Amino acid sequence: MGLGFSAARRILPGNRVLWLASDRGLVEYGIDDNETRYWGETNGLRDQRAIAVASWQGQLMVGTMRGVAVLGDDGDVSLPVPNLVDPVYAMFALRDTMWIGSGVGLAMLVRGDSGVVAAPGWRRTSSTFRPVIGVGLVADTLVAMTRELIVRRDPATGEWIPGAPTSSITGVLRAFHATEYGAWIGGDRGAAFVTPSGAPLHSLLVGRELPGPVTSITSSPGLLWVGTTRGLVRLVLRD
Repeated sequence: MGLGFSAARRILPGNRVLWLASDRGLVEYGIDDNETRYWGETNGLRDQRAIAVASWQGQLMVGTMRGVAVLGDDGDVSLPVPNLVDPVYAMFALRDTMWIGSGVGLAMLVRGDSGVVAAPGWRRTSSTFRPVIGVGLVADTLVAMTRELIVRRDPATGEWIPGAPTSSITGVLRAFHATEYGAWIGGDRGAAFVTPSGAPLHSLLVGRELPGPVTSITSSPGLLWVGTTRGLVRLVLRD
């Protein structure tokens, strides 16, 4: 389509623009004029392989294969977290905290702090130092996803509780989307709708409902959208 990059890992809607985390860095695509702007290693990013993008405290944060960066209103890039140089696969803003899924586990950045710290209690779980590739909120429960399973945070105690592995249904996990009632997860073998404890409520299998391994997943009112290696699938959601 002439956009100048090969892959967009995340898309964030803005004010008449789309922000894309791509293999060429952060991309701003104008919906009205079809113009593109790029931010890569030549103008501030440690690594142009951008894999996550999120809005927090009025700023745009981009996760790369070597930490996070912030894009200011003036278009300048800054590195607010010098102590984070690991891949950043997922970011989720919740009030004054940005939860960060990194290549070495779950971390957090609190507004006003100058550095990222490990999520309290995370290193006591069986998922210590494993990549976290999804973070989100299911009702009042914060949920993180590794390549193998869902891990939920107990709202009362703050303890992180691993769920049962889902590999028999999904294979190695790649895609995550949290909703009010559960989380959609997807991988090599298919997708599943699971509770915060990881219990599957519904499954979609490659070769049955899906044409290929899952690469991304999201929902809109009444619809489920599943990206696969063999095209996009749209499914109607029913109660």
